[in-house]
Amino acid sequence: MYRNGSVINFTKIFGILVPLVFATPSLAKIYYVSNSGADTNSGSTAAAALQTLQKAASLTVPGDTVLVMSGTYSTSPTAWNNAVLTVTTSGTAKNPITFSAAPGQHPIITTAGNTDVWDAVDIQASYIVLSGFEIIGNAQNVTLAQATATGIAEEAAYVASVAAHAINSKTPIVYPNDPATNGNCVYAQNAVGITITNNLIHDCSAGGIATLSTDYVTVSANVVFNTSWWTMYGSSGISLGRALNSDSSTAYKNFVVNNISHDNGNTQPYYNFAFGGVPTDGNGIIIDSNELTNDGKPYTGRTLVMGNIVYNNGGTGAHTYRSDHVDMLNNTAFMNNQCPVAGSTCGAINSGQIFANTSNDVNIYNNTIMAPASKWAYQSWQNLNVSEDYNLFYSASGPALLKNHAPGLHDKLTNPNFASAATIALSSASPAADAAAIANPTAAITALSLLSTSPARNVGTVQLDSGAPIQPVAMNGNQDAAIDLGALSVSAAAAIKPKANRWYKR
Repeated sequence: MYRNGSVINFTKIFGILVPLVFATPSLAKIYYVSNSGADTNSGSTAAAALQTLQKAASLTVPGDTVLVMSGTYSTSPTAWNNAVLTVTTSGTAKNPITFSAAPGQHPIITTAGNTDVWDAVDIQASYIVLSGFEIIGNAQNVTLAQATATGIAEEAAYVASVAAHAINSKTPIVYPNDPATNGNCVYAQNAVGITITNNLIHDCSAGGIATLSTDYVTVSANVVFNTSWWTMYGSSGISLGRALNSDSSTAYKNFVVNNISHDNGNTQPYYNFAFGGVPTDGNGIIIDSNELTNDGKPYTGRTLVMGNIVYNNGGTGAHTYRSDHVDMLNNTAFMNNQCPVAGSTCGAINSGQIFANTSNDVNIYNNTIMAPASKWAYQSWQNLNVSEDYNLFYSASGPALLKNHAPGLHDKLTNPNFASAATIALSSASPAADAAAIANPTAAITALSLLSTSPARNVGTVQLDSGAPIQPVAMNGNQDAAIDLGALSVSAAAAIKPKANRWYKR
């Protein structure tokens, strides 16, 4: 959603190596935050905990860690544009600042019911780690009728201001400015070295996790759902937009790995009529416009989108838009391009489950893709140098539909034989289903694991057509050294459930 370091260690998350940064222990301070604390305390021990995240953030310097106890953390209902946590102090590549759930704790950051707050977490600094939180937006407190009425009014104001600005350039353009329908859960802008990991993020009126003009971003092991329903800014569950060239490296710099992103969708048209006056996004994951960078040059780094489960999104499961140097590997995309909000069509988007759009140097390999009946499983649109192979495509109505694309030599066009896919075939965008998804956010791991007879077993590649190696992966639940297609293998739930459950235990 658009509004006006060096790697020193690796951590295995669900079998994939992703870069993380760690503080130097001898320099680090730990601050504790608790609902029962007080901001007049030192915060140096759990017994002397601070009360607010913002107070803790004001004390941090590079290398510090803020440990947050169980409880619900919100902000004043009258504090317009005041996030629950605004981070303005940067860490360094070797000494990031970390905001994390304390061991065994379940802190909740929420803007639910607050119509004056744009973002739950607003990161305006570099080398920041955000880990272990449940983060809740305002979406369950807005109805489709309310969002539509707000959208109509704000779109009219925008169009009128554009016309007035054309006559008199001193007349400002009025962009949609309603926080209740346009607020993100986590938003980072103009930053380097951002790690967002192991969070449960849901019910955000706009984006779940959104970055803009950032570099060296890791988004890993999060569950993101029920986002983007009400916004006019074309947001998605996970969005990396307009990347930042903080250096000239051409190596992997951004990692979107091992996330679950589902039931995100746009019910409202994008505010700019140049885009057709219809909903445009609501994707599970999008790498968005990284050809437009801070220095006016295309982004140089690579982005890895790997091991993600994306399903029931109104837009695509995962796609690139005007973005270069992206590898989309071993993802499971299931039943996207269907609207998760009753009473809306989400623009009846039919862009494919995985989609490369006006992009360059994109590799799409080892994915398992199943589309709703009559919807595209995959399409390619106005791309250069997009390589696709070793994927499995299927449709709920039988043979997969592929647009502007002939199957790769090693593609499979057959039923993937998921373990129990029917259990997640319906939308979760209702209060009862919302509660169930919060209680068991990793249900898709069981449902979309492969049967032992699946044709997606043992047919993946470890090498791109260019000859570049695919990063070795010990697939979730994999029973041998061969590579399976998709994010999950046989008995994946048993293999990874202990890790997957840890962030939402109460």
